[in-house]
Amino acid sequence: MLYEYKKDVFLAYQAKKKKGLLSTNLTAPTPGKLKDECVLVYKERFLEKDEEFIKRFFNSGVKCEDYSRKIQKHPTDKFRPLVTYLKNRTGSTEDRNIEMLAWLIDFENRPYNFLDYATNAGRVDGGSVGGQKDNGDLTNDIGQKGTTEPGNISTSGQELSWRKIGITISELVSVLVLLCMLFISFKPVYICNGSSAKRYHKNRNCPSLRNCGGTVEKVSESNAKKNGKTLCLFDVE
Repeated sequence: MLYEYKKDVFLAYQAKKKKGLLSTNLTAPTPGKLKDECVLVYKERFLEKDEEFIKRFFNSGVKCEDYSRKIQKHPTDKFRPLVTYLKNRTGSTEDRNIEMLAWLIDFENRPYNFLDYATNAGRVDGGSVGGQKDNGDLTNDIGQKGTTEPGNISTSGQELSWRKIGITISELVSVLVLLCMLFISFKPVYICNGSSAKRYHKNRNCPSLRNCGGTVEKVSESNAKKNGKTLCLFDVE
């Protein structure tokens, strides 16, 4: 979802720039202008949800009462990567630069959170991005230009369908791996419920089960291990 978040933040920037809703510091950015904008934004609309980002970016994770001086003393050159990103000279930038852009343009659905963004973030096909209403203009721009972020990365209909269900390919793979692990974990095995039985068996016909003094039960492998059972060394799949 982070990939989607990055694209939505940049799209929101483009939409606001097109409509003249941004300051000159953001419409024609330079490292110095971005630094000035950070000071202005901090003084005019500081929000508690932004403090963690501001603290990490400008003060190495140390909390303080007033960050304006920390911002003013921050090396101006540190803003250059975001300027490069906004001027389409590169197709990617560090996550913290995206969070800075989200903060500067007042992107509603910030900071990035996987669970919150998966459920609440505006979708491109819904006429809004990250909760930023744009009366459908942004959706039309995407359809006409086929561009979603710097580097002219086209957005195909197939990609948009993935966005509708709020999942990326890498996340889908992770889910499938997890499901496989769960399947293996809950695959049934057999145990003897006799008091002296210490093994579990993957094969119901394992020779060792013939000596069971009680009854043979089917349980999950994870449950067998939880009860102190270990795999029978003579078990044959």
